[in-house]
Amino acid sequence: MGKGNKEKCLRHMEGYRGAGTRVCVLLLAAVLAASALSGCGGDAPAEQAENTIEAAVGDTVPLEGGGMSFEIKGVSEEEEVKPSDPSGYFYYYEDIEGWHYYVVSGVIHNPEQEILSPEDFDVQAVRGNSLYETKAAMENSSASTFMGKGEETVAESPGLFLIVMVEDGKEPPKEVTLYYNEGLGEKKDTEQWDHGIRISVNK
Repeated sequence: MGKGNKEKCLRHMEGYRGAGTRVCVLLLAAVLAASALSGCGGDAPAEQAENTIEAAVGDTVPLEGGGMSFEIKGVSEEEEVKPSDPSGYFYYYEDIEGWHYYVVSGVIHNPEQEILSPEDFDVQAVRGNSLYETKAAMENSSASTFMGKGEETVAESPGLFLIVMVEDGKEPPKEVTLYYNEGLGEKKDTEQWDHGIRISVNK
């Protein structure tokens, strides 16, 4: 989804659940709006990057202009999505009735310890003419929580999760695309992303 969209991560006191967790979820209203696109006629969603390459699970793809790479480690369907090593108070994507998460998990290899932020990336997931609600979630340096808007890390190998909301009983996406700019940097509302990595996840 474009960077002009409203933030979809609820980060306020009402999101607290239990003594040890903070809840981070995709807004269900936004999900319902996105799901309304499913089954509509017309062309597939437009390309959102100037240059897009094809990739698959198991590939490690260079990120242009930054000396980094993205390793695509796996794909899974989850009821909730937590960071790799949650501890203390942490943000995660909670179970939402009637929906589940389709997750492409990976790692950003960052040997020069450049500054990274979740806003450096965007995600699009499609199946035919259907467009899904998505989120790029990046772990902090200790993999104990997902970072929020404005947060940064210089970790050498932070986890990056491409999260897709799928309505229960509906088919998952066929392609999930990760978008980023040359040398990284958040996209302005009026621009395309410079690069895309289109990951084939289902036949």
